Amino acid sequence: MEIDQQDGTIRLASGLVITASLTQEAFQADPASRTVTRLDRGAPPWITYRLPGGTIDGRAISLGLCFNAQVLVSVDINVNLYGPGPKTWDSYSDKIEAAAKDFHDRLLQHLFSKHETSDTFHVAQLSDDVALLEHSTDWPFAWGAVSSYHDPRSQGTKITVSYGNRLADAVAAPPRPAAVPSVTDERFASGFEAAKLELARGNRTGAIRLVRETSGMGLEQAKALVASWEKPL
Repeated sequence: MEIDQQDGTIRLASGLVITASLTQEAFQADPASRTVTRLDRGAPPWITYRLPGGTIDGRAISLGLCFNAQVLVSVDINVNLYGPGPKTWDSYSDKIEAAAKDFHDRLLQHLFSKHETSDTFHVAQLSDDVALLEHSTDWPFAWGAVSSYHDPRSQGTKITVSYGNRLADAVAAPPRPAAVPSVTDERFASGFEAAKLELARGNRTGAIRLVRETSGMGLEQAKALVASWEKPL
């Protein structure tokens, strides 16, 4: 993996290249989008694509590409030190999170020194000192910043590559009305028909729930779609 200090471009061994100008539409058209393991939908138009990022020093890396509509706001990078299987509150450990923070700090130090790539990165022993979680390690650049930190709200430890003031600008922008999505994927057809049947029975809440379960839409998007079915022809 590389993070270009000149413009923030992220290059992965898989061949995926993430630039500051990457749009959501362009990412969806990239073969890498087929490896997405999860969509985290916030209030429209926020969405984060979760996907594997290969391995660094024999440890699995995952990515999170956060878009506001078509604009790439930031990219999260984090190492999995928990082993196989989903991370849950039952498996959560401050010491493991501290070791992840140490891994991220050392990785950035390696990347932004003379090495530039993670190919030769290796750590024989990681620290599990929980005091590491209290401090953010930040690398400012003309195009944005790279930060290694622990988020006490989500209890997640990550590297975030942020581009300019896009996050602040998006938060400050007036909210956009929820758009009714145009969904043509045949995989959704049976689920939507079931949702329409629930709506015909007077169960609007059930219809919205089925739309969300079928398509992964956010709540407001699902409400808007169900509302469009209620309009007379």
